[in-house]
Amino acid sequence: QHFKSTEDWNALDLKFTPFQLTHTEILVGEKLETVFLLPGDDFVVHVYRETLGFSDDSSEPWFPELRGVPSSITKLEVFRRDYQRVTALGCQSGYLKCSLVDMTRSEETCVLKSFCSEVVDGPITCLHLFTCESSSVHAPELDSYHLLVGSAIELGVVFLNIIRLGFSHSVSLPHSSAHDSIMCGLSGDLNWDGRPELLLGTYGKEILAYELDTHGGSSTAVGTGNGTCTCTGGVECLWRHSLAHPVLALWHGDITRDGLGEVVALSTRGLHILQHDLSEACAVLTSRLEEKPFLTDASSSMGDGKKDTEGTRW
Repeated sequence: QHFKSTEDWNALDLKFTPFQLTHTEILVGEKLETVFLLPGDDFVVHVYRETLGFSDDSSEPWFPELRGVPSSITKLEVFRRDYQRVTALGCQSGYLKCSLVDMTRSEETCVLKSFCSEVVDGPITCLHLFTCESSSVHAPELDSYHLLVGSAIELGVVFLNIIRLGFSHSVSLPHSSAHDSIMCGLSGDLNWDGRPELLLGTYGKEILAYELDTHGGSSTAVGTGNGTCTCTGGVECLWRHSLAHPVLALWHGDITRDGLGEVVALSTRGLHILQHDLSEACAVLTSRLEEKPFLTDASSSMGDGKKDTEGTRW
């Protein structure tokens, strides 16, 4: 087994079985440096730094939150904002841990918060940090993030406001365990309502889409740094899509450059791209434009044969 960097193509022999390759940044002096993280079956998360020729470096001084795990880390999720990061990990034993780290502090005091739990039965196969807040103007606060967790045996679970509340508040994703093991998950605005929906990919060849109810109704208010995130505890399965082969990974983005986000699924036999129905997209666009007052005024002035001297802003 070899790990290869994309720049120098250095081949590195691995003396362990790797589980997941990811990357993040560490603070070296006053500069941020990108590193690769690779957890293995030896209970260690191996760090590869470009400044060291992509040689295996110890993770202990850079990631103290990864110490003391009871079994091999199968999934690792790291999100950084400025000089703070959220690290979530899941193990082969079902052990979960989530930590908030201040990268500017010393190794002994940098872990600000840390929550541990063994609420999941079976190996952790999916971890995904996401927020329901819009990030178009300001980046969401770190303590407003939720954690999507999937396992090889049980239902998918969303832990709400994971940094503030730990593993004490959760909602389950119905029918998510009915299609063999959950292999992957992500969040994205699939129906253009301004809020993220959740996607799960399963070894049973199914892609499941869920909507997490975060508004209105008989609800439980969960505190965040900017106020409250209201969750009714209701999760609706919006749709499901069957593939011919098990789903290994999911990605959401505009891969066709048509302005609409596609769902890209990696299966055991290839890559699949799920696109929106263009007639439905046109209908949504038309209805949104009709809701804009300036369009109504512009249409009226043109209908009266009058020239719009100020023009229309788009």
